[in-house]
Amino acid sequence: MNLSKNFLLTGRVEYEFRTTVVREFHDEESMKELGQWIEGAEKYYLQNFVDRDKVMYQGLSSHSEDVLKNLAETVKPYVKYIDIRGL
Repeated sequence: MNLSKNFLLTGRVEYEFRTTVVREFHDEESMKELGQWIEGAEKYYLQNFVDRDKVMYQGLSSHSEDVLKNLAETVKPYVKYIDIRGL
């Protein structure tokens, strides 16, 4: 996976990184680690988890809008552009 990430970060092709944010998996620390991992990325999008009947794991949930905004701020120092889809 690092090889693909490193290739994308060269800017030779248009790309974006995105993460579906799940309350049970993502907090400030994990988002900071993700930001550091993709440091220098042109575009990074967060999208809130939506529970559906076809989700692999039951009992997962989404974050509030305020928490999503805070998580985006946590990543902001590492990427050139960050946005939250669906707000």
